[in-house]
Amino acid sequence: MAEIGIHTFSLFHKLSYSDVQNLIELLQDRGHCRKVKQDLNCSNRTYFSDYFSEYGVLIYLYQHLNGRSGISFRVTPCTALEGKYAATSLYQPTKENYRKLTDILDELLEELELEFTSDDMSISRADPSANIHLKDVAAVSEYLRIFRKSRVIRHYKVDSYAKDSKSVKNAREANQHSYRQKSKRATFTAYD
Repeated sequence: MAEIGIHTFSLFHKLSYSDVQNLIELLQDRGHCRKVKQDLNCSNRTYFSDYFSEYGVLIYLYQHLNGRSGISFRVTPCTALEGKYAATSLYQPTKENYRKLTDILDELLEELELEFTSDDMSISRADPSANIHLKDVAAVSEYLRIFRKSRVIRHYKVDSYAKDSKSVKNAREANQHSYRQKSKRATFTAYD
């Protein structure tokens, strides 16, 4: 059986450098903001906040002197809609649940004292996914083996977790249980 939907998507809205600074200070006052990237001149910075993680929303703040400053919401819609962590649930949009999701996101934007709605934000990323449920664990391993033996898609490369990767606890184990091909614009991942 296969379930198809959207696991995660990102929304972006352009802000002024000073507006981003105000958000950084607001989130730091609440204890939920840290710098994750900075250039040598300290003029371009990226901040991360998990302040709304219980709603399935992670915040990225981009502060650039060249005018590309803004806010990004990485949204796990099923977590937002269900009110609890929903790691494997996939979002299938309907008018009703879309409206409920935008209402939730608009409340979060309002709490950050921002004067725009989620509909004003542009979609900058989407992770469409397919959950394939198999009865036999050996079949899952066989599918991963087939993916690993398959030809790499043109303009893609095989991507694996580095030993010092911060996104997984054990890179070797993660690589044994997943397979990924990526290009500049898309990533295909299979995992058990």
